[in-house]
Amino acid sequence: MPDYLIFFLMVAIFVLLAMLLKLPIGISLAFSALAGSLLGGEGIGLRHLVEGSFGYFDTILIIVTAMIFMNVLQASGILDTITSILLRTFYKRKFALLLSVMALIMFPGMITGSSTAAVLTTGALVAPVLMKMGLPKVKTGALI
Repeated sequence: MPDYLIFFLMVAIFVLLAMLLKLPIGISLAFSALAGSLLGGEGIGLRHLVEGSFGYFDTILIIVTAMIFMNVLQASGILDTITSILLRTFYKRKFALLLSVMALIMFPGMITGSSTAAVLTTGALVAPVLMKMGLPKVKTGALI
């Protein structure tokens, strides 16, 4: 079977599973990779599926530790303290608040390389400040 035909069948299987059957993207990708391996005559290729999924292991660890970190901050009351400090400091200077919020949001992403970790760690810090400043929830979510 030609390679391009295997590729198109893999894409068709992915679209069928992800879009029509509404399976999660990761599962749809795994099944389409498995189908491509079988159609190409390589067998199941379980080793490749496991090794490929470990490519995301570092990102998963970053996200898990970011969630634990935010829960610890929330339980200790630091989130409320940071919110009140930001509000007291920048209430009259909204442009300075915006710059500080952007720096606060970008910092974890610069360190970890994961935008998900940045949103998880700083979204809980920044969202209450922006909403107390009068920014609607939709715009607050778009900014974060």
